[in-house]
Amino acid sequence: MKISLKIFGFIFAIMLTSIIANAQSDTIIWPGDINNNGIVNQYDLLYLGTVINMPCDPRDSISTEWEGQTASPNNQGLFFGDINIGFADCNGDGVVDSLDQEAIDTNFGLIHNNIANEDFTIINGNMPSMRFSGGVSNIALSNNQAYTFNIDLGSANNIVEDFYGIAFSINVNTDYVDFNSVVFELDQFWINPNQSTILSIVKKDFNTNQLHISIVRTDYSSVIGFSSIGKLSIVIEGNVPSATDVEIMNFEDVYMTNPYLEVREVDVQGLTIDVQTSVENPLQEKLDIYPTVLEDNQFNISGLEQLNNYQVNLYNTLGQKLEITIQNEQIEIKNPIHGIYFLEVISDEGRLVQSLISN
Repeated sequence: MKISLKIFGFIFAIMLTSIIANAQSDTIIWPGDINNNGIVNQYDLLYLGTVINMPCDPRDSISTEWEGQTASPNNQGLFFGDINIGFADCNGDGVVDSLDQEAIDTNFGLIHNNIANEDFTIINGNMPSMRFSGGVSNIALSNNQAYTFNIDLGSANNIVEDFYGIAFSINVNTDYVDFNSVVFELDQFWINPNQSTILSIVKKDFNTNQLHISIVRTDYSSVIGFSSIGKLSIVIEGNVPSATDVEIMNFEDVYMTNPYLEVREVDVQGLTIDVQTSVENPLQEKLDIYPTVLEDNQFNISGLEQLNNYQVNLYNTLGQKLEITIQNEQIEIKNPIHGIYFLEVISDEGRLVQSLISN
């Protein structure tokens, strides 16, 4: 009998510990992990967009430090799936707003517990496509050649219905693509027709060669349409071998939501191309362009004096010519931007196009 009571007491202690731990996990906030699944990632931004500008009880301390912080129990049940709305108030100041995105940015990828799967409700309906466009097959690649692709969601034959947000990852084949060069630029053309506030996040994971992206509206209303949601610029690695049917990018874990965080499935298509190594460019032997990753608005081209009747042009990813000044070997960009530039050098000896990346 004494043994049975000891066993019962042991089991009861374990159950009580579990109950207390679960209760604490419902009220202990790790800033940025809005859905409280153990990790801060791009999907947390989808939750933030659905409760933006909503008030809640502030925490004792206003902080986004990566540590467990106690939420007010008065907020319990005000969020999807009975999540304490204090989880969306990442900085604890008593209101859910765009400032709370800073916690996702700062703490992205951090883990505080066993990771649970993303818990969205999937609804029936049409399944729009998601693909890369703007590329062509049989591309003749040269060292450091740059390309820009649209990320298209939906089509004229399969319009996206009830769009509020989308989050996904892109796997990049680094055998062919310079991962440092990958740049995403948001396109709000159809997903934000009323020019309301859009929240977005783009994160690179150099361990997995993945790009993590999230885009969400904040006005509690959805839109319908189709077309590009962003542009992805890449630079092909130098000295890549010829190959056929090479998949250089694909999508993973795509969640497209409506204002109620219900998910509609998406038909994803990766980017597969044929590659053929190009012949050597004579200007590559004569010119040295550095740095190719810019920290400010200047870079250098040495060897221009070897060229006859040369011209130097700089373009953005939209093909717009940018204003530059040239003094000796130094090139200065008048109105620098973040992203990818395309440098063009034309002379009697030939033409060279090279990408530059501005951090």
